[in-house]
Amino acid sequence: KKKIMVTLQPMKRLISIIILLFLVGNSFAKNVDFFGVREVVAAKTSTTAFKSFTKSNYRHNLQVLTGRSGAGMDAHHIFPQASRFQQHWNRVGLNIHDPKNLTWWQSGAHRSAAGAYNKAWDGFFRQYPNANLQQIQNFGNSLMKSHGF
Repeated sequence: KKKIMVTLQPMKRLISIIILLFLVGNSFAKNVDFFGVREVVAAKTSTTAFKSFTKSNYRHNLQVLTGRSGAGMDAHHIFPQASRFQQHWNRVGLNIHDPKNLTWWQSGAHRSAAGAYNKAWDGFFRQYPNANLQQIQNFGNSLMKSHGF
């Protein structure tokens, strides 16, 4: 039985890849995970691919990651783009334009809260001027939760 289980696992994976290749253009396939291979296959077969993680591509990359157009939404940087923070992101090797560091935020709410959001980061770096990556990520997560994300 153990030998059969070992040989069935690769077969399940192959079948799921074949099914996903057939369905990948379908919106259903983009939201389904067949045995853990959705991301791998979709990334290699999708016509919408990630571009470099830069300031000019971050909205596109968030669209690719989430599968959403972002209509009526702003692509929000969890770690602010303001130049005064760049030294901190560079020090810990954080690419703020990586789509994993972005989220969708309703446009009006985003724009009205942006100043306070950046002031919270100012306060964090006043208190922890040499914060490490984990501390920065933890603060970013807590700040996002306080804004309802």
